[in-house]
Amino acid sequence: MSLLWNELPAYFVMACWFVFAGLFLFRKRSKDFGESKRDSRAMLWIALQAVGYAFVWSGRRGIGAPFLDERWQPLVGVLAMLLGVASVWLVMRSLRALGKLWAVAARLVEDHQLVTDGPYNLVRNPIYTGIGGMLIATGLAFSTPKRLLAGLFVFAVATMLRVRVEEQLLSDRFGAEFAAYKARVPSLIPGIRGLSK
Repeated sequence: MSLLWNELPAYFVMACWFVFAGLFLFRKRSKDFGESKRDSRAMLWIALQAVGYAFVWSGRRGIGAPFLDERWQPLVGVLAMLLGVASVWLVMRSLRALGKLWAVAARLVEDHQLVTDGPYNLVRNPIYTGIGGMLIATGLAFSTPKRLLAGLFVFAVATMLRVRVEEQLLSDRFGAEFAAYKARVPSLIPGIRGLSK
C-alpha cells in the first residue's frame, strides 16, 4: 500500500506535466495584433522562476521514497495529485480567457483589453498561480522538503518581481480601471491580499 502512495503521485504529476506543457505547445496561434508596449525586464524574472524549478527538480528523492514520513505519504500524495489537476485546470481556463492577449513577454497589444472574468476574477495572475501549483505538486511528488522550500522561495520572489513589471504595464494603460480591479482581486492566492501589491 505504501509503495502505491509513493509511486502513484509521481506518475500522476508527470502526466499533469504533459498536459500542462501541451496547453502552451499546442494552443491555437493567433496572428500578430501589433505590440504597443513591451518591458523586457520580465524575461529576467522568468529565468529566475526557472532557477526555482531547478532547485525542486535537482532534489529528486527517487520514485518510491516518501516525501516526509511514510505515514504521511497518502496525504502528501493526494495533495500532489490535487494540486497537479487544479494547476492544469487553472492554466487552461486562464489561457482560454486571455486568448490572443497571452504572450511569454510582458507586453500590451494595440487593442489590449483588461481581462477580469473567469479565473481572473479569483486572482489577477492565475497562470502564475497555476505554475506555482505545479512547482509544489512536483516537489511533493519528486523532491525533498528542503529543495521544495528553496525552490518555492526563489520562484515566489521571481514571480512577485515579474508581476510588478506586468502590472505596471496594465496600470499605465488602464489607470483607474486597473486600480479598482487590483483593489478588488488578490494577486496570486485567492483570499490573500498583500502579495505583490
